[in-house]
Amino acid sequence: MSVINRVLRDLEQRHAAPGRKTLAKAPVRAVGVPDRGGRATVLAACTAGLALTAVSIAALHGWSIPAAATAAEAPAKRGAVIALAAPAVAAPAPAGATPLPVAPARPREPVPKRPRGWSANGAKDAPPEPAVVGRSRVQEPIVDVEPLAAPAAQASATAIDRQERPLGPVERAENAFLAGIAALRNGHATEAEARFRVALDALPAHVGARQALLGLMLDSRRPVEAEALMRAGMAANPDQISFAMVAARLQAQRGDAVAAILTLESVQGPGSGHGDFVALHAAMLQRIGRHGEAAERYGVAIGLGNALPVWYIGRAISLQQIGKDAEARASFRQAIDTGNLPPELRAFAERQLGARDAG
Repeated sequence: MSVINRVLRDLEQRHAAPGRKTLAKAPVRAVGVPDRGGRATVLAACTAGLALTAVSIAALHGWSIPAAATAAEAPAKRGAVIALAAPAVAAPAPAGATPLPVAPARPREPVPKRPRGWSANGAKDAPPEPAVVGRSRVQEPIVDVEPLAAPAAQASATAIDRQERPLGPVERAENAFLAGIAALRNGHATEAEARFRVALDALPAHVGARQALLGLMLDSRRPVEAEALMRAGMAANPDQISFAMVAARLQAQRGDAVAAILTLESVQGPGSGHGDFVALHAAMLQRIGRHGEAAERYGVAIGLGNALPVWYIGRAISLQQIGKDAEARASFRQAIDTGNLPPELRAFAERQLGARDAG
């Protein structure tokens, strides 16, 4: 037992931390060994006690045995430790003791190696690992794989850029127009009008927003505002002859046919190929007594096709005023032959034909 105590003291002194008190060097009490036990049993008990004591010391002091310190131990002390762990077969058993049965060592059977990536039944269950050169793996080229997603930081930066990018006038106008339509469908006319105005402020050429706002103004009987809205629309959209036609009708309703003619003539080029535009121009000319020009404009409108019956009536009236009765009767007859005249206009045309025939 003196060898065990000496080894424990050496280990404690060698690995105790500087400035830290060592454990009390209490001697290890010897444990009596029955006569029937062999020296192997005694040595095994000593070895187990040594291991338990060393673990206890390490847990209390928090140190570990470095390899360099172990290599630097004195040969005598190292031999003592080796002697404690030596096999028990080296010492003969005392006389009269019964030796402990020792099971014969069974030789280990070699485990057959199988190719990497192949199961026992020969089926391929995993692709072989890439070849190793030194300590680096040679990566095989990857084929038919999806590209890696952008890093999270890059994706978030892109999202921030999209959020911070200001909307253009077209986008702002379209968003406001759609919001106005939604409000109008829900019965909120005031909110819808405000939205349509926002759309026009962003994009004055937005046709849908101007037409929707016109409908609200006409519904609420605001012809002056509607006329101003149409005139602004003509400036923003010179090719939109419908704005000029609405403005001319509003001007004629307030009794200013001359203003209506000037409005129509300001866009006469784009409107010259539209029969309804030309017929409206003719009606305005007829209202101020310019019958020759009115009859000519009605004829142009009818010649463009898809003529309305009322255009024949208007042309006949202007022809009567300039003394062309035969042409006027022919125009009245054409209006009746369309079969689409309202009852009052048909009666008017028949009276004009009867009066002319009687005369």
